[in-house]
Amino acid sequence: MKLVFCVESDWEGSARKQSSILPMLECINGVYPDLKYIFRTANTKEELKYCLGKFKQVNSADKDFCVFIFSGHGTPGKIRFGKKGISLSELGLIVQEVDDELFKKHVVHFDSCSVSKNSAEVQDFLRQTRADLVTGFSSEVDFIESLAFEMIYLDYLRDDKPKNVEKRLQRLQKDHKGFCDRLKFEIASQRD
Repeated sequence: MKLVFCVESDWEGSARKQSSILPMLECINGVYPDLKYIFRTANTKEELKYCLGKFKQVNSADKDFCVFIFSGHGTPGKIRFGKKGISLSELGLIVQEVDDELFKKHVVHFDSCSVSKNSAEVQDFLRQTRADLVTGFSSEVDFIESLAFEMIYLDYLRDDKPKNVEKRLQRLQKDHKGFCDRLKFEIASQRD
């Protein structure tokens, strides 16, 4: 993996609070300068579609697999962009509008509470978007703890080839079992 592409929605709804995944991305890039990231924000469907279009530009230029992170508040089967929640099914349709193979050979990670709780919805999203893998949490997670976990997550994937990704994530689950169990970290693949 050479790239992390992250689209983050507003966590707080307040101009004074600045929770963000960006410092974690900067930190891991500081440790591993070869691991590049692109960070965008989106709080409306239009902004989300724009960001997905930017990923399409990057995707067509680089054939290496990427981790695409959706970061923001979530509930089972939904992620919030601005004030509105978008279901995984609706998100899949937005992705298809941009390119029906946009996530093919890539990993999609939901940095959001509970989005991965309903495995049927996650499997539908996988089929809709053709992502190789979808990862996320099926419970409420602490913001700082999830960021710490995602640094480890990206470390496990940074040197691998697409064919080894699922094995590396299973290794992550084994090596950090307590952490994964507490966060209810889930992996869904096309092979499930």
